Amino acid sequence: MKKFYFLLFFLMSMLAVWSQGVYNWVGADGASWAVPTNWTSVPAGNPRNSPAVTDRLIFNTGTTISVTAVPTQTIGRLTVTSGEVTLVPSAPGNTLTIANTSAPAFVVTGNLISGLNITLGNNVDAIIAGTFTINSGLVYNTDGTANPRPSTTVSATGIIHASGAVVCTSAARLIIDDGGTYIHAHDGGDIPLALWADSSNCNVTGIVNTIPTTSGFGQEFGNFTWNCPNQGAIASPSLNGTLTNIDGDFTMASTGTGSLYLTNTGNYTMLIAGDYVQTGGTLVLNQVSGAGDLSLSGNFNMSGGLLAKNSPNSGGNTNTINFVGGTGVVQSFTKTGGTISGRIDVEIPSLSTIDFGTSVLNG
Repeated sequence: MKKFYFLLFFLMSMLAVWSQGVYNWVGADGASWAVPTNWTSVPAGNPRNSPAVTDRLIFNTGTTISVTAVPTQTIGRLTVTSGEVTLVPSAPGNTLTIANTSAPAFVVTGNLISGLNITLGNNVDAIIAGTFTINSGLVYNTDGTANPRPSTTVSATGIIHASGAVVCTSAARLIIDDGGTYIHAHDGGDIPLALWADSSNCNVTGIVNTIPTTSGFGQEFGNFTWNCPNQGAIASPSLNGTLTNIDGDFTMASTGTGSLYLTNTGNYTMLIAGDYVQTGGTLVLNQVSGAGDLSLSGNFNMSGGLLAKNSPNSGGNTNTINFVGGTGVVQSFTKTGGTISGRIDVEIPSLSTIDFGTSVLNG
């Protein structure tokens, strides 16, 4: 009798699993999400006639496709294993909610371009190992209200390309691993709170008229790059002294026709554990008043752009590049181009070694 009950329990458990439909996409490029025959169930090969909130949907085409007429819908899991998939909504503002809590339910190892909002339900995990693009005006929400999940992990090969917004107000809900990349590809907005590994990448590329909310810069980043070729002459492009912790390299590549102030007024120190690299753009350490320091553990490498101190020198308003690699560490100062403007002191502690090569410390 016990064997009978065990067998009955096993069969009921398997039925519960099978009832969570697993469907592969078999539709053509441009085909509709809503047409049942564009999906085929695993293993039975049936169409997706009755969409359910537990459905597991898989794209494994290996090609570039567009999927149209995506409705507002809740599903169990969404997986993009290969190829490039663009989701086109049936109406503006549609939202796809992912709800399965038993395993990573949103997995991207190929490329996914989302033309609709995507929300992780409570206690849902996501893994981004390919490229996940949020289109302009849309939202990827990994915030939730449960503790400590939902959470999104961007792996060493993963990229979140945020032409739209990534909503995350708790760092534990967005984890950027070593090699993982977040690209802030839209104007203004917020840099999402995240746990940034030392070799992770935060790349700001989309600024035109508005600096992102400065509180988002008050995090401990890995590598940080500012590369905004379309940036204009913003009235006060200041980070207000909030960008203070860089565990990797800091790179200034472009500010378009504008500039970036690390602060407008007040004292601050930006710690850079890796290298300072400037290939272009205009970076102002302090625009109006106060003392601003770069505390550099790596190398200084400038090949273009302008590094400036615009605040007056009086009243203790010093700006200093401190080489803090320490005893036995050889740091380098390399300047093959660009301009250093205003009084910016260079401080080399005793017992430290700085290799200037053939570079000249001048403007």
